[in-house]
Amino acid sequence: MRMGGIEVVSPSYDVRNGSAGNGSAVGDLPVIDGTAVSGEEKAASDRSGESGPAVVDRSHVPPGVLASMRKQVGDFADFAHRSRVALDPADALHALGYGGGITAKVVNTIADVLDGTNALAGLGADKRTQTDSLLLSLVAPEEPADLTERQRQAFVSWRGRLALDVSLAPMEGEPTTTVVGLGDQPERQLPAGAGQVSTESDVDLTGPCAAVIVGSSAFIADDRPYLSLDNLMTYARTTVYRLGGPAGAPKSRTAGLLAARNLEIVVLLDRWLDGGLWIDVDRASGRAAAALAIVLSPTGIRFAHVPPLRVPELRTLEPDVATA
Repeated sequence: MRMGGIEVVSPSYDVRNGSAGNGSAVGDLPVIDGTAVSGEEKAASDRSGESGPAVVDRSHVPPGVLASMRKQVGDFADFAHRSRVALDPADALHALGYGGGITAKVVNTIADVLDGTNALAGLGADKRTQTDSLLLSLVAPEEPADLTERQRQAFVSWRGRLALDVSLAPMEGEPTTTVVGLGDQPERQLPAGAGQVSTESDVDLTGPCAAVIVGSSAFIADDRPYLSLDNLMTYARTTVYRLGGPAGAPKSRTAGLLAARNLEIVVLLDRWLDGGLWIDVDRASGRAAAALAIVLSPTGIRFAHVPPLRVPELRTLEPDVATA
């Protein structure tokens, strides 16, 4: 069965060898609730009706168990994100045990964006289900076979690195950017002057940050036919600094500078691209280290590996067009 997008597999017993989990073998005896019984005991149990062992309702998952499962999925999604960046996979193990860290926060933000644009209604799933599905997809991204034709044409190799061909993309207004930071504590009330009360969030300004950019990739490219990852990173850092830090934290130049330096994930969602890009950033070098395609289709939103890159053909300019 599925709960909130997470498949729950009930424990099973192998009656052929009598093994139950990691317990000892009990031959060919049937098993009830993990305890071996003889044929006479089983028959007596069958005759007893309601006085027999209670049937376990496996269709119900306690809320605490479901929350723990979601936390573990978030942890492994964060581990997958960090392992795409870390040279030593052992370093990524430090991400486990924190409920998903920055990765889960970014996925929640993506689900909020889709929910705010009523895209979830068209996908046939609620926000909670989409959030769980995205985290699972980050743990094991799909192969690029199901990418749209537009996405296949958009992913190109420009100067030896991944870029987006936006030469045919419409030029729209400036994208909206949400700066995401880690913070485990809720907003707290702080005394203010004139008897007023202000709020401040315990967002960790020294922790990892992310930028979720929603809008025109052609606008970011700024009249260039290709949007390189370096140009996208420059735009993300500049915007994060200008916005003054992550949402929920007091806005300041210092907060904006720290958030720009601590940028760990950049997400680009563009309707023209039928999805976008998830970029894993190496905080040590500040450069994009890995990227996944984001696929938005009528069947849902998911992550997939980037397809083999094509080298775009050089475009020739018309004689009356001045060169830069």
